[in-house]
Amino acid sequence: AHSLSPLMHNEAFRLLGLDYVYLCFEVDETTLFTAVNGLKAAGIRGFNLTMPNKNKILELLDDLSPAAKMIGAVNTVVNENGRLTGHNTDGTGFMRSAADAGFDLKGKKMTLLGAGGAATAIAAQAALDGMKEIRIFVRSSSRFYHRITQLADTINQTTTCRAAIFDNDAQKALKDSLEDSHILVNATSVGMEPNTDASLITD
Repeated sequence: AHSLSPLMHNEAFRLLGLDYVYLCFEVDETTLFTAVNGLKAAGIRGFNLTMPNKNKILELLDDLSPAAKMIGAVNTVVNENGRLTGHNTDGTGFMRSAADAGFDLKGKKMTLLGAGGAATAIAAQAALDGMKEIRIFVRSSSRFYHRITQLADTINQTTTCRAAIFDNDAQKALKDSLEDSHILVNATSVGMEPNTDASLITD
């Protein structure tokens, strides 16, 4: 209901001359299966979704992109003649933004703060795109700690990137990582609404 996506995507379609329209629908976990079958039956080209459906959608898809498979969450689905493929575009968006800003991250080292959805998406895509090393700093009490630890293991087992988890309180490790990294990424809630004045940088 609050999404600005229709405004953004429909304007993009207009500017690019694409014959598409973007619409919003309220779909919860109880109606997801019916909604997906309806979209597929109607030949809808694709759709995107948000929590709590990012995980629930997995059981309704035919295939997953490498990043979506690694993360275990999907935010975008493409329909190819009835075959549904799930993608997670958050990490791709970050990597493209970094490239647009002049950062070539292939073969480089990253210090990543956070363990939520944004952090997992960024870590997975960075590893898939050839990042050399990712050091992830997270609170050991975080409800996402187990998930980010599993992701680090998967990165280490399936890519050439090396991922390591550190506790937020490991100040020397953080200092050493910052001195050795090419980029620092804040994937925590610090600075988000409603605390937009908050900052990771202190005097």
